Amino acid sequence: MDSKRLDPKTLYRYDAPSNRYHIDIAIAYYRDMYNEWDFAPFRNRDLERTLMEYLEECSREIPMKAGIEITFFMPREIHDPSKEERSVAGLKNYFRYELLKALGRRRRHYRNFALYLLFGIAFISGAFLVKTFLHGPFPANVLPEGLHIGGWVLFWEAFTIAFFRNRDASERIRHLRRFSHARIDYVYKDPSQLAKGF
Repeated sequence: MDSKRLDPKTLYRYDAPSNRYHIDIAIAYYRDMYNEWDFAPFRNRDLERTLMEYLEECSREIPMKAGIEITFFMPREIHDPSKEERSVAGLKNYFRYELLKALGRRRRHYRNFALYLLFGIAFISGAFLVKTFLHGPFPANVLPEGLHIGGWVLFWEAFTIAFFRNRDASERIRHLRRFSHARIDYVYKDPSQLAKGF
């Protein structure tokens, strides 16, 4: 059965008083959540790609009106309060940085939409003017057709931005905002308890 059709309360731990869903993740070390090729301090590291994809997939399954809490389950013996604090700060920084990038991409989409629309109108208008005022075999019969085709190509690009790219960008911004406000918690257990699940 498609998990997207299931009640998210059957997929995630749910806290009714706070209307919050828990995204539970088991890792062995603090560094497991970060890109293995990034050797920057925890505060500035990039998140591991598959982890970010998993978080985004979970967020899509959880109603937007609900809050989320990201809970990392880790072996008790590696508990380090200092690393935990730096790791939480690193996650928050990463989410805020990705949010800023996504907002910048959406602004560029708006700008490109306006430019494509403006130039599309100019090309179509130019085609009409050329056809009206120029006569003869060439360029009167070729230039208007080229301007007309170019105008509709630009209109199609504007349409693609408005109804596809911008929608995807806005959806990602909503999820990144949710992550940037999410509570991040660490739970430490013995390996035998981790093996039994959360």
